[in-house]
Amino acid sequence: MWNSFPVRWYRKGIRMEFDDTVNQIKLFQRAGENVKLVLLCYMPELRRFLHREGIQNIEIWSVFDVIQGIKGQLPGIFSYHDMSWPDDLEWVYTPFLALAYRNDEKYAKVEFGEGGHAVFAELYRKGKISRRIYIDDRGFLSCALDFQNEKEVRRTYFDQDGKWRVREDLQTGAVTVNPKIANVFQKLEYSSMSDLILEVLSDSFENEVGEGVVITAYDNRHNEMVRQVARGRKMVFSLFQKRNQIRDFNLAAEDMFRYADMIVTDTEYLANHLRKLEAAKDCRIMDLSPYDARVSLGKSQRIRELKILCYLQDLQDEQMAGVKQLLCYVNGHRDTELIIGVGNSLDEQLARQYLETETERIVSKNRLNNIYPEKNKQEYSENEIQEEYKKNVLIRSCRSETEIIEILKEMRIIVELSPEPDLYLQIAGISAGVPMVLKKDSQYVTHQENGWILQEMNELDDALDYFLNGLENWNKSLVHSVHKIAGYTNGAIVKRWKELLETRDQS
Repeated sequence: MWNSFPVRWYRKGIRMEFDDTVNQIKLFQRAGENVKLVLLCYMPELRRFLHREGIQNIEIWSVFDVIQGIKGQLPGIFSYHDMSWPDDLEWVYTPFLALAYRNDEKYAKVEFGEGGHAVFAELYRKGKISRRIYIDDRGFLSCALDFQNEKEVRRTYFDQDGKWRVREDLQTGAVTVNPKIANVFQKLEYSSMSDLILEVLSDSFENEVGEGVVITAYDNRHNEMVRQVARGRKMVFSLFQKRNQIRDFNLAAEDMFRYADMIVTDTEYLANHLRKLEAAKDCRIMDLSPYDARVSLGKSQRIRELKILCYLQDLQDEQMAGVKQLLCYVNGHRDTELIIGVGNSLDEQLARQYLETETERIVSKNRLNNIYPEKNKQEYSENEIQEEYKKNVLIRSCRSETEIIEILKEMRIIVELSPEPDLYLQIAGISAGVPMVLKKDSQYVTHQENGWILQEMNELDDALDYFLNGLENWNKSLVHSVHKIAGYTNGAIVKRWKELLETRDQS
């Protein structure tokens, strides 16, 4: 519950790591605001995560740094060779990990991160895992997870010198404090890690946060805790649709709204739902994009092919009906290409297999003789002779911000037929100046200006013709997109934040 352990990088896949908190930090920093990150969970790879997200020079206060007695924030270097190993180990190395064998039996495994650094080490006894040791990116062993019959039973947290500070029984939840540091905490035994975290947070919050506005990523696991310690300060709950599902808002959660100065959501849909809740009727609820738009126009107008991006969040019948209609459109329009984008909510491998099979079925059933789907590249040898026909239906991953931005550089139009269109895709679309076809009204897309809002699915061909037949309407869309960008720059969004908080003071 109170941890964010590193994931094996070669298994986690490409995906979006950022959320509302990450992007709000970026927005406020770019606008010159003082920002402090208060972290309530154990996160040994925090500094590498912030580096990947382009967040630098941010002040951090971590509850677990206090619990573990850790000083300093600078990354450090740790070599697993410095750990105590038996002399008779035989090491086998791969790009991902190092395996140690003793008497032909697996003894240990060290997992490497993307940069080749050691992330954690696992110890084995009689072929079963007995312990996993996590390495803090500041260069020391910081946590050990013990197993019995391959089941997690105990977690121990260490200081920078390798001395244990607290132990958590994962079966009962109880936390034991090392008697040698009895003067650091109020008790030697706690019924749960939550109780210890609340104590540390209460003792330190006043000095660490001061009089600043507290913006809390809404989560039922810590909402009440933050509310208790943030009394007397302006408090904003930030809701992010990919984290906060509608089902999360039970009666206990709704009570939080009574204590908030403002609720900020990332989408209109979520904001409108909250406004209907009785508990939230007296709370200011606003939808503010956590993403900022910046002019990053593509080059599609200089490319002969008219490339259509169909972004998929799911593979339900309605979405696949849209794919079928787009395939029929491409079949009848020379120089058009369909790029089917697999969104972050889908399993990429399974989605590719399904889409390839379904595309072949649609093409065969409807006799689409001008459709040439790209096959899985692994099916072909490197020396294969180029085929006669150019591929005009391709499946591409759209699972990270980098992938989306790169793909949009060549797109002439975006088709997003989800009931709730992806927020980041819309912001990236107006940044790239690419018109969008949506099924639902959006504050980012204006009908027949920088996009088309479908009333019926049979309008899809009309929407495509409107923007693809010549450049007149497409250029008008580009102008409208540039105008919209002005309202979603980081400065404009932060200004809106300030205005809303000031208005709250006056009301």
